[in-house]
Order: sequence, then structure tokens, then C-alpha cells
Amino acid sequence: MDFLQNMITNQVSGQIASKTGLDPQMTQKVVNMGLPAIMGALNKNSDDPQGAQGLSSALDNHDGSILDNLSSALGDNAQSTQTDGAKILGHILGNKQENINSQISNDSGIDTGKVMQILSLLAPIVMGYLGKQKTESNLDASGISSLLTNQTKAAGFLDNPLVKGFIDKDGDGNVMNDLMGMLKK
Repeated sequence: MDFLQNMITNQVSGQIASKTGLDPQMTQKVVNMGLPAIMGALNKNSDDPQGAQGLSSALDNHDGSILDNLSSALGDNAQSTQTDGAKILGHILGNKQENINSQISNDSGIDTGKVMQILSLLAPIVMGYLGKQKTESNLDASGISSLLTNQTKAAGFLDNPLVKGFIDKDGDGNVMNDLMGMLKK
């Protein structure tokens, strides 16, 4: 997870900023809020065995090669990357997508359209990272689910209000009981 966060901070934010017309610090602010939301949504989706299998299949199309050529993915091919990202976000965030965009927009002071553009460019990178982890560690659907749960917890994303909304299944405000249930599977 540190690799992903460092890569995004050091390489991706500046390139995304140039595509969105925002300054790199404002872009990084959205990325810092969006990454936990994306990871939390993927984590929640992979909690269900059918969702984990669906994610595993989707990762077959996101093998990590995007990480090898971020300049192209965020440069000449940015439109294609953004289109792919919008599909990913639609799938993993579902009906919560608009609320997440609005919350990030309100918290960052950045227009919701720009927030969506940033998250759409970020999502394929996250999927590429997970696809690379799947391949390198030979993970099955259950292994991907465990990886997401462990990384979401280790990265401290559980304290993020956007993530809590995805993980706190029973709505009691305590994500630990829900996480323990995930880890026991």
C-alpha cells in the first residue's frame, strides 16, 4: 500500500493535475480522499464471495501494465483511462458514487466534475496495482479479499468517513465488528 500511495503522490498527482487544470496540491487533496474511498469500496465488494470472484475476474483485465507506463495512461491515453475509470467507479461505488463525489467536493472545495475526473483517472491505477498483486502473489478471489481487508486496515483507511460508510454494514458506527467478520471468512 505504501508503494501505491508513494507512487500516486510522487508521479501521478502532477500528471492528473495537468489533465484537470488544477494545481498539484489540490489534486493531491482529492487523491488523498479518493484513494481510501476506492479501496474501501473494493474491500466491501470483495467481502461477498460473488463480489470477490467478480473483482478477481476484473483484475485479469488490469494486470498492472498501467503502472509501467503511467505517462501514456495519463497523457496521450488519458481519455481511454478516464473512460475505463468511470466504468470501474460505477461498478464499485454504485449508487454511492454521487454522494462520495459531493462529499469530497465539499471537503476539498473542488468542483464535483473535477473530483469525478480525478477519481476516474485514479481508479484504473488502483486496479492495476491490485492486478499486479494478484499476479505476483498468485492470489485467488479469497486472497484478493484478504489483501484488501488487510491493506485497508493497515493504511488507516478505517478512520476515513468515506470508508466507514462502505465497511460498516450494520450501521452501528463500529467498523471493527464488521472487519472481524470479514477476517473470519
